[in-house]
Amino acid sequence: MRSTAATTGWVGMLPEMLVATLRARGRWLLGWGAGLWIAIFVWKIGLRFLPIGNLPGWLVLTLNAGADDDALLFTLVLPWLMGVPLLGEAARWLGEATSRETVAFLLTLPVSRWVLFLSGWGFHILLLLILLGISLMGLWVGQGVFSGSWNAVEPLSHLVALGLLLGLVIQGGMLIALYTASFRLGFGGAFGGLLVSFLLYGWTQHFPLLNWMRFLLPWYYYLAGGWSEGSRGLLGVMGGINVLLAVWLFWAFVYGRLTEASERQKIKKC
Repeated sequence: MRSTAATTGWVGMLPEMLVATLRARGRWLLGWGAGLWIAIFVWKIGLRFLPIGNLPGWLVLTLNAGADDDALLFTLVLPWLMGVPLLGEAARWLGEATSRETVAFLLTLPVSRWVLFLSGWGFHILLLLILLGISLMGLWVGQGVFSGSWNAVEPLSHLVALGLLLGLVIQGGMLIALYTASFRLGFGGAFGGLLVSFLLYGWTQHFPLLNWMRFLLPWYYYLAGGWSEGSRGLLGVMGGINVLLAVWLFWAFVYGRLTEASERQKIKKC
């Protein structure tokens, strides 16, 4: 009974823990949120009219240039402007020594491990959702101010696809950081995977012999699912992979991977 009551108490505190963490990162959120709005407005004012006729064919396919007026905003600007800081925060949680030691200490307390996992994992997913919401508001305002028209559905569908893509990247960075006990490897591995996927996609579309490789690239599921109504099922594939990664992270966290890796790090230092 005591264990059940304690768990219930910690579950009740979970929203408070998330809110307190968000408050601590308030300046970070304000800074990146303002950066996203500035990037959207600058794009709407003039950068979307950049000439793309001289770009190589494979790069035009990678950037989805010509799909709509704001296609480059979703391939050249927002994924990187949102993905880099989010990935940095996520990889730091399970890869940075100080953070790992704090989490490892919390795991020794009479607190359910799944509650600790949800407080950390949920915080980073919540950051992603907040930045997506800020971007959506900026896109809607930008449409009304600079385009003279307003389409609520189109930017929302693109941002859903972007959220699923960045979810893969963030959770991939968490897993690498968790298993390697390294912030640099967690951040570099996930960022490198996204960059390779980005660069390879155009080549797989440009050369028929490489076409089969597109099914291995997250960038393909992002573009095909987010811009083609007939391929929206691909977003379901990305959603399913996100769920599998979350379950893997939960299992590794709850069953002691963090403390095992921390002990190995201590032994290496000695």
